[in-house]
Amino acid sequence: MYTIGVDIGGTNARVALLDEKFNILKKEVVQTKDVEFENILNLIIAIIKKVDPDNKSNVIGICSPGPLDKEQGMILDAPNLPLWINKPFVDRIKEATGKNVYLTNDANAAAIAQAIDDNHEMLVFITVSTGVGGGIVYKQQLIEGKHVYAGEFGTMIISDEDRKHSQLYPGTLESLCSGTALSLEATRRYGESVSTKELFTRYEQNDPIALEIIERWVEHFSRAIANLLQIIEPEVFYLGGSVITNNSWLLDKIEDRTKNKVYEGLKDKIVLKLAKYADDAGIVGAAFNGYVRDREEKL
Repeated sequence: MYTIGVDIGGTNARVALLDEKFNILKKEVVQTKDVEFENILNLIIAIIKKVDPDNKSNVIGICSPGPLDKEQGMILDAPNLPLWINKPFVDRIKEATGKNVYLTNDANAAAIAQAIDDNHEMLVFITVSTGVGGGIVYKQQLIEGKHVYAGEFGTMIISDEDRKHSQLYPGTLESLCSGTALSLEATRRYGESVSTKELFTRYEQNDPIALEIIERWVEHFSRAIANLLQIIEPEVFYLGGSVITNNSWLLDKIEDRTKNKVYEGLKDKIVLKLAKYADDAGIVGAAFNGYVRDREEKL
């Protein structure tokens, strides 16, 4: 069984044909930024047909930023995709292709991608880059919530510190642990513009300010892991996003710091792994989610 995966982002949309093992066979990328909705939608439909010229697939899985209205098949709010808001594009794609189409949040799609070839009953995926997001998967099904808000780990309040995010309560995981937050804190502490990448370079050089910032980051992030472990007890955490993938040594530090925050019986059950599929996680997860949901509807 072949599937189509579509990952709609604020900068570009990626469309791919995947085989029965969810390997990407053919992929195309098109720009979405500042492109009118009708133009980009028609182009996505054309690319879907282009990557699957022999019409091998009968399911399309789509992921996009949220929150979403899955019943109407549209985006309710997405700052990076303002022209898409309240446009029922899922039905349009279904009508144009004759395929079953399923929509989910992009972070949730990346989460369910981790469930492919994974035998754990419950897993959590967290991405740390410009922001912090993620998803929860139970028995290869996403736990999304009615409006796909579930898994918004960035909103978790993990500190009394008053650094603020434009849309979040002070002290949230995103306001303290995103790549953006790291750069802002480094810039404030050094008195000059410092990127997240430069901050980690200074950390590796044992710069005292960088050491302090990253150690504080580990403390805050370990609180989030401890909270999730003791509330829903996932068997494994898959961590991704540029902050993690470019600094994989953080996993050992997070695990060690989490141990003093959980029940004794959970100390040896903290399993952190690097997320799979890198930048293609959204495409792969969207396709897999579409496959799973289509199979369920046919049972």
